[in-house]
Amino acid sequence: MKYVILITLVGLSLPALANTSSDNVFQWFIGVADRIDNFFEYAPSFIERMYSYIIRYSIKLKLAMMVESMQFAYGVAKELLNDLSVYQFIDAAFASLDPDIKNTIAAYGIGSAAMRVIEAMTTRFVMDFMGV
Repeated sequence: MKYVILITLVGLSLPALANTSSDNVFQWFIGVADRIDNFFEYAPSFIERMYSYIIRYSIKLKLAMMVESMQFAYGVAKELLNDLSVYQFIDAAFASLDPDIKNTIAAYGIGSAAMRVIEAMTTRFVMDFMGV
């Protein structure tokens, strides 16, 4: 009779122990399966977002480099125009005009506009020389 009671108690207690321990193991397997599922679900979108970020920052870097190279080319063009005395030549050409025409040109800013156009053309020449 003692053995029957012992077997009954052990038999009834084992499923309870097995349920708690197997439940933890079962939950662990479910967690692993969920992580694997999340990986295959979100990996393509992660790769797409990563590639998008790389392209975005590459474009931003390229634009920044283009602006810096343009500023550098503008500085070189101004020095080139100074070395070739283009500013003095244009000032002398405007100074030789009639006073009425010279005042009109100065009032409308045509002289400074002509200088900006010449600087822009020289900057474009420098940028072509640089390969930009």
